Amino acid sequence: MTVRRMLVVTVGALVPTVLYVLVFGNQWVVDATLRDESLHNVDMGGFRHLITVGQNPAWRFTDGIGDRRGLSDKAGEMIFGQDLSTFLLLLVLAALVFGGARALSTESGPFAALPLGWWATVMASGLAGLVRGLFYSNTSGIYTSTGGLPLFNNLVWREVANGTEFGFWFGWVAGVGALLGVVFLRANQKRPQPAMGQGPAMGPGPAMGPGPAAAQPPVAGQPPARYPQAPPAAAPYAPPGFPQWAPNVPPPAPPAPMPQPAPAPSPTPTAPAEGEDEGSPGPPA
Repeated sequence: MTVRRMLVVTVGALVPTVLYVLVFGNQWVVDATLRDESLHNVDMGGFRHLITVGQNPAWRFTDGIGDRRGLSDKAGEMIFGQDLSTFLLLLVLAALVFGGARALSTESGPFAALPLGWWATVMASGLAGLVRGLFYSNTSGIYTSTGGLPLFNNLVWREVANGTEFGFWFGWVAGVGALLGVVFLRANQKRPQPAMGQGPAMGPGPAMGPGPAAAQPPVAGQPPARYPQAPPAAAPYAPPGFPQWAPNVPPPAPPAPMPQPAPAPSPTPTAPAEGEDEGSPGPPA
């Protein structure tokens, strides 16, 4: 796959993921989810956890984190780590899809792009969770245990697990986008045209000579080539009275000349002998 096609597949996987993060990961949706008491009921079960995982790649501008106030002195570090990890997720996702798109082929089928985008989301979100966990663990005074010790190991592994789980449940968003990119390339792919004089393959039959050579494209700055044209076919002979509305019926041949008898030879006159009178009768028989 060429670089241009790889970029199309990468953009196809990245655009829906960016839209998902902008819509469901912004601070207003996240804060509204944290304040909604119905989502914290025991009856919600796994659905509540799925909503929490779906908002893992979040971003924000202000320091209001849900209902937890009084953390303005350390919230700046958390915001920076959260935004940086989300940006890193999108960056690594684009790099992985771009690198994996080289192995795709528009002729073999588009469905190989779906697991590519899904796998890239799992890897990118896990790496982003690791970076976010490291930032959160260094923010002292916020994530601490009851004994006052920072939860370095547990916090890092928890964020990595949350990021990987996000990729597992929501990686299909990037996978479907990459799939649509390959489908777009297949729809706009030019089919090879057969050369002139090379028709479709026929069954066994008598061998035929090669067809006319394919027309060459004109060269810039030169007049187009002119090919000689065949002279028009001569009209067949048709005697008077032959129906002209039947072009496919061969006309009858002209009538053959009748043989003429040879003329009889005329008798040649004989000259009289000397001393004979032309008027005297001849000797008796």
